Amino acid sequence: MRSRAQWSFVLLCALLSVLIASLNGTATESFRHTHHLSNGTSPGRRAGASGISCNMFRGSWVYEESDPLYDSSTCPFLDPEFDCQRYGRPDKSYLKYRWKPDACELPRFNGLDLLRRWKGKKIMFVGDSISVNQWQSLVCMLHAAVPDAKTTYKKNDTLSTITFTVPSSSPLCSFFFSLGLPSPLFSKFAKCPNIFYFAFSLDLTSPELMQGGLMAEHCDDKPFGF
Repeated sequence: MRSRAQWSFVLLCALLSVLIASLNGTATESFRHTHHLSNGTSPGRRAGASGISCNMFRGSWVYEESDPLYDSSTCPFLDPEFDCQRYGRPDKSYLKYRWKPDACELPRFNGLDLLRRWKGKKIMFVGDSISVNQWQSLVCMLHAAVPDAKTTYKKNDTLSTITFTVPSSSPLCSFFFSLGLPSPLFSKFAKCPNIFYFAFSLDLTSPELMQGGLMAEHCDDKPFGF
């Protein structure tokens, strides 16, 4: 029985490695395609005179005067413990940094464009309070991108929901945030302590309606195993 569990673990690791490699290659190739088109070159040609294609994961944080993309004091979805300004941090320079790949430029974040592009797809955050912070930052950026939206935020112990209702010229976006519900997939294959799982999805059902989901799940407080 133990041998079978060990082989299952090895197989799972192999499958995860293949999946991660595939996703990494897809993301890089997708960005390479967009970068080439934005520079007037064909997707099949390498970017730049150096002949080196862009790796969006290799770069550094650079100062950007136009940032941040949202004001923490006006975002209603940010937990107090994540709001440094609220607790008296005097400077704001730490908010003015963006990621700059070594070989190319990333387009500036466009919340409405993200909502349209990610319809029917999912983004998953795996981690602890840092992932909660990232999730809240994403929601705040989307909130800043659709300032005319009417928002409804309902929060309780097991399920929190955020709903964006925007003018008819833009999509209607609904976000659902669930905390503490074990995922059938991860509770089976990755029982680990103090880890939150987030799934983000958007589905365009009509020109005037876009629905989405944000779900956080806490796995069993047990060692990794099967």
